[in-house]
Amino acid sequence: MKKTYLILSFIFLTKFIFSQVTFTDVSVSLGLNDAGNGQGAVFLDVDSDGLLDLYLVNNGQVNKLWKNNSGTGFTEIAASWGVNYSGPGRGVSAGDFDNDGNIDIMIGNFNALLILFKSTGSGFTNYTSTAGIALSCWGGSINWFDYNKDGKLDAMLGNDGVPYHYNYLFRNDNLSSFTNVAYTSGLTDSASTLCIATADIDNDNDMDVFCGSQTTLGVYGTGLLYRNNGNGTFTDITSTAAWSIPGVPIGVILIMTAIWTYMLQTPMVRTGCTGIMEAVHLPKLLYNSELLI
Repeated sequence: MKKTYLILSFIFLTKFIFSQVTFTDVSVSLGLNDAGNGQGAVFLDVDSDGLLDLYLVNNGQVNKLWKNNSGTGFTEIAASWGVNYSGPGRGVSAGDFDNDGNIDIMIGNFNALLILFKSTGSGFTNYTSTAGIALSCWGGSINWFDYNKDGKLDAMLGNDGVPYHYNYLFRNDNLSSFTNVAYTSGLTDSASTLCIATADIDNDNDMDVFCGSQTTLGVYGTGLLYRNNGNGTFTDITSTAAWSIPGVPIGVILIMTAIWTYMLQTPMVRTGCTGIMEAVHLPKLLYNSELLI
């Protein structure tokens, strides 16, 4: 009974808090009036000036990098910084994979090579081949996280599309190259992954993985939840965690991470991924029952 009261109190309190929040569209006034085909965006500080800049992937049109002008507006600098790429970008994520203090960019493309841009602090270079990850991909949901706790950022990329493709987990080997270890580590999902989230769901100090998937083209997927075993491998605990909800779109909160999965759409709320929310597609909030999974 106490849990019920706690959940209801949380729901009503959350509704009250968020009902007080309003937003104003300032895109045009701040110089972000791009009329492209945006599929993913990420905030990052490209020039280490303490201000968040914005990178947008445009799915077949030229990508944009907007420099933050002290919070008063943005200036587009993609060409001069070497990231005016125009491939079929579906998602983007940023992280410092080489621990040099500069934020790097990974782009997930649809049926094309993924792209890794390494930051020099004053521009970017295409580092994909050097990093050993010149692989075709079919999606765009990307998460940087240190899955094996060795102090180096690894990257996971979800592959959508038909025929289905296995996801990628790129283990950071030496701060300069990666090895795809997804299948050997137990991340064997090939059910057309639309979005990925990582979080420590059981408070054991390693990062677990959720893959929002569609198992059949045109049919809402159930999604898969993988527990990090702490030894470089993962175990699918979807069924034991009572996580599987077939036949409906899934909205999952993993601690402080939100995922919204919809038919034939990439996530709407996710670093580096975008999509369209339809009113008839209601999300689900899944309560972590005392972290016992």
